[in-house]
Amino acid sequence: MSLPPSNPDGRKVYPIEGGLVRPVPPQRPAPQQGAVVMSATQAEDLTRRLTMANMALRRGDTPEARRLAEELAQAYPQAAAAHEAVGDALAAAGDHPGAIRAYKQALAVEPGRPTAEMKLGRSAIRTTEMSRRARIGVAYPGMEGVAGAGKNEDDRRRATRMAVICSAIVPGLGQILTGRVLIGGILAAAYLLDSIIVFRHPATQAMMNSAFHARGSVPPSAGSELAWGFFALLLTGIWVFGMIDAARNVGESGSVV
Repeated sequence: MSLPPSNPDGRKVYPIEGGLVRPVPPQRPAPQQGAVVMSATQAEDLTRRLTMANMALRRGDTPEARRLAEELAQAYPQAAAAHEAVGDALAAAGDHPGAIRAYKQALAVEPGRPTAEMKLGRSAIRTTEMSRRARIGVAYPGMEGVAGAGKNEDDRRRATRMAVICSAIVPGLGQILTGRVLIGGILAAAYLLDSIIVFRHPATQAMMNSAFHARGSVPPSAGSELAWGFFALLLTGIWVFGMIDAARNVGESGSVV
């Protein structure tokens, strides 16, 4: 059995009545839903501008990244990557509702895009968390003066440091700054009263006289020393509790007034 002849381009042809016929070349499959049909020049331009937007985002220039991404989305509305870049810039700026809209637009262009789905879920969680913090700031009494519920982590860390430092200087001051005036006043009054008791106690006076080599000082009794130890421990406890409580309250509210 002889092999069928071949044409110059290497494909086999088969005899039929009236001569030879070349097989019909396979049809190019239709582009899938969400695929962007563009020229090589457009694809190169899209990649270049996406890279520029991502580089601006990585160096922290969020406004520039947003501008580049929005211009890219206008130039290539059928490119899911362009809408996703807009969402990335908005999320970096803290505008998670806007980022959600951009990611949904990317998924409308390219359904099932894994990165857009993941980022959409992340922004949805952040939006829910910010709404919860805003509700806490209104719902709990004594927190009406708390400003900026839902601030970013840097603001929260700065507010926590400020509240702890203030409470370390004057116990209760950190609570007053976060709007808990009653609790802060009670802590400050208790610390002041306990300080007076400790420093006017005979055991303290005896220690001071001993330190300055004063003569004629009477050593305190065992019961007096025990009482002094209790008040000194209470003084330390109020001081430590004031700092911990102030830091915890800032963690819930997000800032100080």
